[in-house]
Amino acid sequence: MRWLRDAGWLVALGIGIVFIVMRPERKPLPDPKDTTALIEKHKAEFAERQAARAVEIGKIKTDGTLSQLKILGRSYASLSKLATETPGHDAKEGMDIWRSSRDDKPFVIVWGVDLAKLPDGGAGHVLAWEQTADAAGTRCILMADGKTVKAIPDDEFQKLPKAK
Repeated sequence: MRWLRDAGWLVALGIGIVFIVMRPERKPLPDPKDTTALIEKHKAEFAERQAARAVEIGKIKTDGTLSQLKILGRSYASLSKLATETPGHDAKEGMDIWRSSRDDKPFVIVWGVDLAKLPDGGAGHVLAWEQTADAAGTRCILMADGKTVKAIPDDEFQKLPKAK
């Protein structure tokens, strides 16, 4: 039994030597100036990712707003009551579902327009639009043809005739 105990110490000593010889090399602590530069680099990369993400989110919100305006145009054209007279108070409460994804405000909708009587099928008149322009100065609009939706600069929007 004694030989087993002596052999055990020898094995433990061998394993200890292997661990000491094969341990990873210790790296010196980084220079604080290098750390500051690395932090600034990471901050700049983070800001770039945030900006790219904001652009993507803006595009998604614009696409959502344009889709809602398309649906509004189809609904307006298909429901004769909406196309010929201004909706009552009860119907206006239900119109809160027609909101812009970009500013979360209800669309401005011109009621009581007979789309068939507009010149050029209503392609030159605005039927519905966002209340406010976005940060880039664009506004999503629905033309009175009930099909065309666009995101246009606010100054161009101000010049377009509204449907009557």
